[in-house]
Amino acid sequence: MGRLDLSSLLNTGMYADIHLVCTGKKGNKQTFKIHRSIVFSQCQKLKELVLKSSTLRNEFFGVDVVDLPLEPEIFEGVLAFLYSGEYQVRYQAAETRAEDGEEEVWDNTPHSLFYSTRICGMAQQFDIIDLFSESAAGLCAAMRNALFHVDLPAVLDELYATLGTSPYFTLHLASIPHMVAHKMKRFKIVRTHLRRVLFKQPVLAADILDATTEALEESEMRLRRAADRLQEMARPVEAVQNIEEGEADQGVEHDEQRRSRRRRRDDDDLDLEQERNARRRRLM
Repeated sequence: MGRLDLSSLLNTGMYADIHLVCTGKKGNKQTFKIHRSIVFSQCQKLKELVLKSSTLRNEFFGVDVVDLPLEPEIFEGVLAFLYSGEYQVRYQAAETRAEDGEEEVWDNTPHSLFYSTRICGMAQQFDIIDLFSESAAGLCAAMRNALFHVDLPAVLDELYATLGTSPYFTLHLASIPHMVAHKMKRFKIVRTHLRRVLFKQPVLAADILDATTEALEESEMRLRRAADRLQEMARPVEAVQNIEEGEADQGVEHDEQRRSRRRRRDDDDLDLEQERNARRRRLM
């Protein structure tokens, strides 16, 4: 992003003036030694959260220690962005097990779908627009290659549960329901795979319906354009046919005119002959 990379300060904790202890839902903890001037100047909402949270004083290091209910792995990604200005995806193992007999049907390789989704969620929580934009772009890129992944229903469920009504969704993530709709239209197995999450997340179902309708409208427009082009291509042929038919009609008309003139001449000749015969009879 064309800014100074301060990652070394985050990695070493050198000159840190506050410690943030993050505890995840599963009880996993991690301490981050950060710098107020770097982090809080970019993220006002995180500063507000820290001020409202319980704080202890570490006299040995001479810093405040604050407990935060944040997932350490995701918060680490947020801090990495604030220090470096770059978003780096992380690949995680699949969280869903395929049903018996379907192990070979669905992809179960490590992916970044959950990670990018959760980074998007925390970026929205702290109103870090640039991070949301970059993590959303990473999520959309990963989604293109994960539409047959075993984790797809769970990812869509979490995505719509946390961001489905977000004002940022339409700007940065609207391509996802279009990608899903395209695969659902082509593959029945994908429709079956996503049936449960569609019932669970009605906004997702509505987005896929809208995407499908838009695709059908685009197809109809392309068909109409193709039909118009075919009509334009057929017009020269029709014109030639009309000319030929017109010439034929004119030929018939000319023949009729010639026959009519002959009949008139014959009638005139007959009248003249009758007049001559009448004069002869008067003279006799």
